[in-house]
Amino acid sequence: MNVKEYSDYWFLRQDLLKTPSRQPSAPALLELRADPADPTPLHFKLRNLLREAIQTLEYRSGSQLPPERDMATLYGVGRVTVRRALDALMREGLIRRTRGRTGGTFVQGPASGELPPSVDGPFNVVLSPRKFRRIEIDAFDIRACSADVAAALYLPGETPIRYIERRLFGALGPVAFVRNMLPLPIGERLERRDLRTMTLYDVLTKKLRVKIAEVRDEVEAVLAVRSVAKRLGIKTGTAILSIRRVYVTAGDEPVNLTLLLTRTDRYKTSVRLRESAFD
Repeated sequence: MNVKEYSDYWFLRQDLLKTPSRQPSAPALLELRADPADPTPLHFKLRNLLREAIQTLEYRSGSQLPPERDMATLYGVGRVTVRRALDALMREGLIRRTRGRTGGTFVQGPASGELPPSVDGPFNVVLSPRKFRRIEIDAFDIRACSADVAAALYLPGETPIRYIERRLFGALGPVAFVRNMLPLPIGERLERRDLRTMTLYDVLTKKLRVKIAEVRDEVEAVLAVRSVAKRLGIKTGTAILSIRRVYVTAGDEPVNLTLLLTRTDRYKTSVRLRESAFD
């Protein structure tokens, strides 16, 4: 569904709501359905649809959104779902609510006319200290690796590794929570202070002279567990982006496993492809 379909159907739906005899028997065309294969909560999907409508000026600054009850009917969701989606948009500063006879929910962009600042760029950007207001290092120690980490780094189970936890903050607060795990021969050479001003890639390649030949990324949407949600300042179960990255040498030796979890409302990825990369 695109924004144009939403706009056209909403106005059609208002006519149908005013004329009961003309209401269709089929479910609403825009009904959001829970999909067992998709962990994204319905309120997050609705928030994204409304956010897109505001960004593309389908809803202009000062315009009024449909009432909660109409939006719930239109999308086939409960009013609690609608309310949670609107709450998220209000925290972003995209809408405002007023009470009384002339009250409602209205589009309200920031004074600059732009959306709230976020981190934008390829995946490398979200790993770069230059894009953040500050970086907090929550852990920098040695731990026994799990079976999953051991498999990723080609190590025996329970092998000691360098373990690092960092939180990356932008203008609006926490953007990402990062875990780095490195084999001890390399990890022991890292210095904590370097990770506040340099990317791990730069530390490895420029300071430690590790020659990285390949970067392997896996990206998926996941739901934030309690410990991660607390670090990112979001509710447990919120949809977030998970990036799993492995640095590999020319000899096929993994030298780092990065697990990065990022808020989707404060980071977006953009990719530029040359013609030779088209498939």
